[in-house]
Amino acid sequence: MKKLLLFLLLALTLQAHADNSVLTKPNLKILMLGNSYMLDGTTYLKDLANANGSDISDMCIYRILRSSSGFKHWCDIYNDKDVYEYYFAKELGGISSTVKQGKGDAGDGSLFRQVLTDDTWDLILIQPVSTEAADYDKWENDGYLAQLLEILKTHQPNAQIGFVMVHSYWDEYVHNYQHSSYDRWQLIANATQQLAKNYDIDFVLPCGTAVENLRMTSVNNDYDLTRDGTQMAYGLGRYVASCCYYEALIAPRSGISVTGNTLRPTVSSSTSSTYPIVAVTDDNAALAQRAAVLAASDPYVCHNPENEDDVPGTPESVSLTITNTQGDGTGVATFSAPYDLDFSEVEANVKAYIAAGYNAGNGKITAVRAYDAPAGTGLLVKGTAGTYEIPCRPSLSYYTSMLVGTPEKTWVTKTDGAFTNFVLSRVNGQIGFRPLSNDGYVNAGKAYLQIPTQLLNTASANQVGIVYEDEAEAPTDGISDISAADTDNAYYTLSGIKVARTQKGVYIHHGKKVVVR
Repeated sequence: MKKLLLFLLLALTLQAHADNSVLTKPNLKILMLGNSYMLDGTTYLKDLANANGSDISDMCIYRILRSSSGFKHWCDIYNDKDVYEYYFAKELGGISSTVKQGKGDAGDGSLFRQVLTDDTWDLILIQPVSTEAADYDKWENDGYLAQLLEILKTHQPNAQIGFVMVHSYWDEYVHNYQHSSYDRWQLIANATQQLAKNYDIDFVLPCGTAVENLRMTSVNNDYDLTRDGTQMAYGLGRYVASCCYYEALIAPRSGISVTGNTLRPTVSSSTSSTYPIVAVTDDNAALAQRAAVLAASDPYVCHNPENEDDVPGTPESVSLTITNTQGDGTGVATFSAPYDLDFSEVEANVKAYIAAGYNAGNGKITAVRAYDAPAGTGLLVKGTAGTYEIPCRPSLSYYTSMLVGTPEKTWVTKTDGAFTNFVLSRVNGQIGFRPLSNDGYVNAGKAYLQIPTQLLNTASANQVGIVYEDEAEAPTDGISDISAADTDNAYYTLSGIKVARTQKGVYIHHGKKVVVR
């Protein structure tokens, strides 16, 4: 049971990184703008990566820290108006920024401006000052959030912008006006969701949720694992925060979760702390790791790491939108999702297909009906324009499709080894596939087509057409044959293979989907 729950949790964690494909880019550069809360979250980040054997040689993470900084302070620093000094330093990685590490003096934003203008960053993380972390209206109304985002986008137009959800205060901290760490965390989570919805925020690092998850367990102490009512306790407090930073930033790149990490950092007893140091042990480290994984998989819901049955669930459905690309009220699109899908309830309006093969003679792929699809399958969908809810139900099918699903936003190059990559487009008035003109992102929930380069001729190198097997004039195999042969009383698999004897499962019989129990 434990192994099954762990598998489900890790699978959901991979799904949670659905829009974070920037983290897999070669020579990745991450810049973080923060304060002591960010320092807590990165204290053990490099050590966790090393303990896991994660390859960080072709990436780097840098942070600029300014005490008690929020959106306003970074705008002031940029405009030479801030009254505090700040520091630019490398956190980890085998590559380096073109800007030298160093200190920026109060009233001098030149180092900050140089970091933004003299290097190229793939992901930039920002965070609010803790006193305003639960107050979205404050972010919106004072204008500094919008101003900071404008500064970042002006100098780094291709960078994705991420947001660090900070942790809430101790229940009894004088400035915790909710008098509950959980209630304040809920306001922080709500504010973060509003931010992600209303601004171009590509990535959320849910450190506050990981901390609140751990506070739900028996290892929580009288001070909610803080060292002063606000900042994380030395030892376990910083450890859970660092585990979340690792799970959000390093795990998607390395494919190695923080679960099972062997790092057990120690803290000197002479370290000055208002409230007790909480030593990291094998038992509480495992809970901290699970708290981080749960947060990464479900950023806006708290889960108790001690409850092994508390695993974020699969949604009931995912949305699919088809636009009127054909000009007659119908459309064609690519589609993928991080969940198994069942199209049977929408088949009157939507048909889903896999790309089962490619004919170099006519330069077209053969699209074969898919009545359900495993998570991540690249699909072609065709139907009446509109938005549909596709049920998420276990799939009993397995497909080999030339369409590569992108459940997460994915960086795709023009060629990939022996393959050339194509995206759906209107080609000479017809819906088909064209080759990528440049390396770039394919959006989450879509798919791209891969064809062996050696099979492409001059014509098909520029456009690839589509033959829908169930609409072809003389189909020879697959689902369309089943519909044409309703009288033979045979059963077929969902991929169109006739079976001599049925077992438990889903089949096509007389042109309809049936379940054999």
